[in-house]
Amino acid sequence: MSLLIRRQAVTLLHPHEAVARQCIPIDTMDKSARIAIIGAGVSGIFTAIELKKRGYANVVLYEQAGHVASLTASFAHDGHQFDLSTKVIPAVGLAHAGVYPPLKALIEEAGLTLRSFPEPVFHDFTRRRAMKVPHFMRAFGKLRILREFARACELLLAIRRSPFTDGAWQTDLLRPGETVAEWAARHDVQSFGVFTKYLVDLFNQGPAHTLPAGVVLMSRMHFAAPFLHALLTRPGLRQFLKWTRRGNAELAAFLDLAPAASSYVTIEEGYGALFPRLVAHYGLRVEYGSLVSDLRKTVQGLTLTVNGASTHCDALIFCCPPPAIAALSYLPDPRRVFGALRLERTIRTWAFEVEQWDERRFGKQAIVIDGENRLCFATSAMLVNGELNYVAKEFADSDLICSAVYLDPATSEAQRIEALRSSLRRFHLQLRRVVSWRDFAWPYNFTTGQHSAGDVAQVQQYQGRDGIYYSGEHCFGVGVPTILEYAGKFVASHFPTNALPR
Repeated sequence: MSLLIRRQAVTLLHPHEAVARQCIPIDTMDKSARIAIIGAGVSGIFTAIELKKRGYANVVLYEQAGHVASLTASFAHDGHQFDLSTKVIPAVGLAHAGVYPPLKALIEEAGLTLRSFPEPVFHDFTRRRAMKVPHFMRAFGKLRILREFARACELLLAIRRSPFTDGAWQTDLLRPGETVAEWAARHDVQSFGVFTKYLVDLFNQGPAHTLPAGVVLMSRMHFAAPFLHALLTRPGLRQFLKWTRRGNAELAAFLDLAPAASSYVTIEEGYGALFPRLVAHYGLRVEYGSLVSDLRKTVQGLTLTVNGASTHCDALIFCCPPPAIAALSYLPDPRRVFGALRLERTIRTWAFEVEQWDERRFGKQAIVIDGENRLCFATSAMLVNGELNYVAKEFADSDLICSAVYLDPATSEAQRIEALRSSLRRFHLQLRRVVSWRDFAWPYNFTTGQHSAGDVAQVQQYQGRDGIYYSGEHCFGVGVPTILEYAGKFVASHFPTNALPR
């Protein structure tokens, strides 16, 4: 999503006009209602597909860029497709077997195929061997880890079955504004909380201490599966798990996954191929190069100014970066709510080759995670230091390695290359050449502080006023399966299948 807004061109309604606003009753919205979606990113595409499935035929997406889903990009190298952002799809889940079924169905509809992805392995670079328990978990002990992971899995299953609204699970199992550490302490699963925070920070969603527990727990739980497999090597530990899960069939299936089975898959043709094919398959209307500069309520409904011309709609869904929402929305104080989501950080995805990949230690293909690293765990420095915490060699017959880092936007290119070389030395690897790279702004998410301050509740209060809705990654977290799940729930809540015909 790369929708930009010229703030000087925006006309906002005065806050006192909020008194006259009304929510559109959902039982009066008909299937031919004109629905506009601002932003044709992952969230916008999935939302449009869900609307199409429910019979809403007059949907248009406005996207300033010349392509959809700009955070997904792939390139060809050595006869393979490599992703420069989104990479893996969980092949295990707490509430389903295999790939999340709705996502798998869309991949098949797009005519794409899935392939297995290497398993992640924590590595001890001092002793030059894989680690069963990474450094940051050693204080807990294996039995405690297993007991608390089993308990946490049961809790997450219960949370997933609870109502889901704007990123907050409305249940005492998970309280709005609660951090991961607070949630873990309240349920006595501290080791699981530490593990989850580490993985969220490691795989580019952190720092976890600024995000609400709902965002963190539900978007990265799948990383626990290979870690549990590494611990479940002795019959006694398996027996211990059978005792702790207390007959929970779904948890039993999750924990009994064969260690030889792949925990992750990815798209053979690359994620970059998925969303253009979905646009074609569902016949979605996307207006590329669309600069939205004004939003007004008129007698014709909602009036948007797009590239200087006026267009009308009955409902508008924001699926774009929060700065755009802050400029256009007429929430009472949109700049306070959404402006706070402007985070000055950049993600760089690297694709490079090294002088010599150590097959004896790492194998011909692997995701190698630094299990010793203490300095980058859940700290603000992790956002900008440019240091690698993992490397991924996807194919046995290709020397290409991919990774992602947090960057300070002010750092020079020479400093970024030096940070890459320095962190590779920690992996006992030497940079040969950079093949490709891509920088992108990290998605904006509501933080724990904003949940506590009531910002999320304010967005919920105004959801649907004048036919204006707020969706997107900032509301509920990241990860393609998570976005797809939320899009279905969001559309089901606000755009029912029993809408009246015109």
